[in-house]
Amino acid sequence: MKDLAVQANPGKLEAAKELSIVSRPAAAWTEVASVWKQLERDSPYATFFVSQGWVESWLTTFAAVMPVEIVIVRAGSVAVAACLVVRRLRRHGPFRVRRLFLNTSGEDPGDSPYIEFNNLLCLAGWEKCVCRALYDYICRQPWDECVLDGFCQGLPLDELRGLFADALEERIIRKNYFLDLAQLRDSQQPYESVLRTKTRTRIRRFFKDYGPTTVVQAQTAEEALLMLDELAELSRQTWTHRGERTAFASRRFVSFHRTLIRRTFAAGAIQLVRVAAGPTVGLLYNFVHDGKVYFYQSGLNYAACPEAKPGFVTIVSVIRHCLNNPALKEFQFMPGGDEYKEPLATGHDEQEWIVFKSRSWRNCLISRLQRVKHCFVPRRSSPGVSGPVVSSP
Repeated sequence: MKDLAVQANPGKLEAAKELSIVSRPAAAWTEVASVWKQLERDSPYATFFVSQGWVESWLTTFAAVMPVEIVIVRAGSVAVAACLVVRRLRRHGPFRVRRLFLNTSGEDPGDSPYIEFNNLLCLAGWEKCVCRALYDYICRQPWDECVLDGFCQGLPLDELRGLFADALEERIIRKNYFLDLAQLRDSQQPYESVLRTKTRTRIRRFFKDYGPTTVVQAQTAEEALLMLDELAELSRQTWTHRGERTAFASRRFVSFHRTLIRRTFAAGAIQLVRVAAGPTVGLLYNFVHDGKVYFYQSGLNYAACPEAKPGFVTIVSVIRHCLNNPALKEFQFMPGGDEYKEPLATGHDEQEWIVFKSRSWRNCLISRLQRVKHCFVPRRSSPGVSGPVVSSP
């Protein structure tokens, strides 16, 4: 075990104490899982993507192929924060760039489940101290880039950005659309009533193409795994037809999600739903955490009704299904696919993909070489942030 005492230097913060950072290898997860779970219950920054179930499944799948540290921040004997620190080397021409990723990130792109709603699992009131301690811990070790993938905006991100102010920063901001299920349920109005007239007209037309539909949600982990297989096959058919690769082509990606379902289904954290009109119209694979439904993946059947829009019918049907469950408060569409998610939502917030680059000789030399290259090679537009492929309606 590596134990580092870090002077947090919290200034006037009343909770000022000397914080200690305990760094454990991934193999020690069983020893710290209960600490992580307690922080998940107590932290206002907890999301499904930093939950015990997600982290545990990710470690089971990916920790063997990359260096991972489990970092616990303590004030005396009390754990006040936790995160993962992942280390990878990336080739940039002749140079090897040392990258640090915060939480479940850093996988090879073809295998990655793509973390979103990433955050620092921290107790309220300790953000400034913890971020200072974590920053000092990172700076005690060699790094060229520190990567925050899919990070939620808020106090932890603000504190980290301030601490990395001397670094070069690259970031992409993406909108996350959502539907307030609780507010809609309280209004006792149908879902379509909060949408624009054009969207309501389209939904009526799309449902007319199919006729009556049924919605079936998996009731056991085994049913959920069977639905995941069906969803994966529909995804493969869709993207193979379009000449593109689906996330389900990766065995490690599939293994991660099967592990996740087995570990978390009984706790109510997984929602797999099939919408049918005779044949299957589509399936949604969602996560559930603290009353929020996270729409993660879809598999859509375009062959049954080629001129129809199975995506809209599937999503609207599942939203209506969620409205029947008073425990569900929000439907999060997740970043990406804005052209069809925005019309079905009632609001949005933002997430950020950030790379902090140290002013090391490596980064300075790479930056100069890139500027020289751009003088001779036409610059292409940024491809943006990739994520798991979700079939569009």
